[in-house]
Amino acid sequence: MRAKCGSDNAASIKTPESTAHNLGIDKCSDREDTGRDMQAYRIHKMVIAADIAEEACDFYRNEIGGTLPDVIEEMPYLMEVCCDDGTVKTIKARINEELDARNAWLRMGIPCELHRPFVIGTLP
Repeated sequence: MRAKCGSDNAASIKTPESTAHNLGIDKCSDREDTGRDMQAYRIHKMVIAADIAEEACDFYRNEIGGTLPDVIEEMPYLMEVCCDDGTVKTIKARINEELDARNAWLRMGIPCELHRPFVIGTLP
């Protein structure tokens, strides 16, 4: 699968379909239809949560800076990443933590974009 990550940059995206299927996780294309589940994408050693790969690319380019790699890999939810505070958590746990925090802000009446991309953590 190829995905456009900006005007002239194209990056190929590897999806862990067999791993996702074995873990009972829907494939990326199925989740895009629901618009509810964020995915995890590896860009260099960083793992970024976004609804689609193009959003992860835009987030990396605009917020992190630097060039995009040739391959952007979709990561399985049960993979562990190193967090900013030094702990090691699964991608699923980090996505749930962040979405819970954002929902809390919304419940308090503070505007927050629920599905804005964010850095989950880094790979060793």
